[in-house]
Amino acid sequence: MYDIVVVGGGLVGSAFALDLAKQAPHLNICVIDKAILGTISADYDSRIYAINPSNLDYLSDLGISLDYARINTIQQMLVHGDDNSAITLDAGEINQDYLAKTVEYQNLQNSLINELLTYPNVNMINALISKIDNHSTHVELLISHDNVETVIKSKLLVASDGANSFVRNYFNVPVSEIDYLQSGVIANLKTEFPHDNVANQWFLSGGDILAFLPLPNNCISIVYSTHDPKAVVELPEKELEDLLYNLSQGKLGRLSLLSKPIALPIKLKLVEKFYLQNIAFIGDAAHTIHPLAGQGVNLGFQDAKYLANLLATTKAYQYNDIGLLEKYHNHRYLSVRKMQLICHGLYRLFNADNSALVKLRNFGLKLINNTTIIKKNMIKQAI
Repeated sequence: MYDIVVVGGGLVGSAFALDLAKQAPHLNICVIDKAILGTISADYDSRIYAINPSNLDYLSDLGISLDYARINTIQQMLVHGDDNSAITLDAGEINQDYLAKTVEYQNLQNSLINELLTYPNVNMINALISKIDNHSTHVELLISHDNVETVIKSKLLVASDGANSFVRNYFNVPVSEIDYLQSGVIANLKTEFPHDNVANQWFLSGGDILAFLPLPNNCISIVYSTHDPKAVVELPEKELEDLLYNLSQGKLGRLSLLSKPIALPIKLKLVEKFYLQNIAFIGDAAHTIHPLAGQGVNLGFQDAKYLANLLATTKAYQYNDIGLLEKYHNHRYLSVRKMQLICHGLYRLFNADNSALVKLRNFGLKLINNTTIIKKNMIKQAI
């Protein structure tokens, strides 16, 4: 029997498993995913994350080795309204070197997995799960690999299997959901002008949001949150480049596509409790958020860090103590909910077409930009 089985070997699940393996080498840990390890392409991965300083410190403490030639620093962020209003968020205002660093999924994922492979107390299995039995003292999973079925047992199951979590859905865990009726169109582009390590975000009329994240070699990653993703994804390459040029007001000059655009649906989700008996939910399996603040994976890493610390200081025979998982829930739920509400409020404000609200939000942007103490608090919240 395993002490911990992690279902989902993505960024958050792998970070959690690595953290726990490092802190508690006596524990027997298993990570299950349908495809754990990939390869890093010469081209930039379309999935780019803005990792904040506290989580970069966390990942560094885990001992992973990233390819820093593929990572870029965000030193400043410009948030543009729809009436020449804007906020400039600068790391230097709070005596920090940077706001975040842009890291590709595969760069980070492979680094986590390669470090995990050095721990003899971790077993990684590429398999599909077909059945889960949650008993009073343990969990049993029926898994299938190469048409061979195996039953594995664990004192605790940690579900980190994404926004459409198989584990969560299997047990019909109640989820609060807001469908924004948007998708985030992601792609990488080459820019004509230097980005100068500045991220840009435009709140556009009609509720659409466009974000540019700086990558090395004068490249950017975009997230275009739009109500009509199909029309964007199906545009001919030149027309899409022209559209992004116009929406960004030519900020970085002409743009050249480097990757095929992909659309991912945007929904806010929050489970009522981050646990069941013998089961804990972390990352997107527990919560999702609008990408306008780039906080999704950052919240997930904080779930992983807190739960790993909690389990590492608890006797393994106590893992089925419901009070232990309730402690995890109580600590993380409020932090996640707070960030969700902030992002949802911003989305609602900029999605409004009421003329009074339009004037109010643009006045607010200008006011915040000229109020040092508010800006500093915003930057501290982000990092």
